[in-house]
Amino acid sequence: MKEEAIYLRSHHNARQALKELVEMPDMDADRIIRSLRDTRFIPSGKIQKEYPMVGKFKLWDAVSEALRRSFSECLTENELSDFSWL
Repeated sequence: MKEEAIYLRSHHNARQALKELVEMPDMDADRIIRSLRDTRFIPSGKIQKEYPMVGKFKLWDAVSEALRRSFSECLTENELSDFSWL
């Protein structure tokens, strides 16, 4: 239960951080969050094509960093070390 609460708080924080960078509906923000979590916070070509406005303003690096920071509390030590190069 504690892990779920941490994840939900992290997801909420990630959504807020993303929407501070780019205005978008929650559904789009959630889609980007899921995609970046699945690809270790590296935007895939598919997600970049789906949301060209993020690329237009060269915000993918900022988005990835904001989401990584938002989820850092619920990532394990191994997962965190995987992202140490970010």
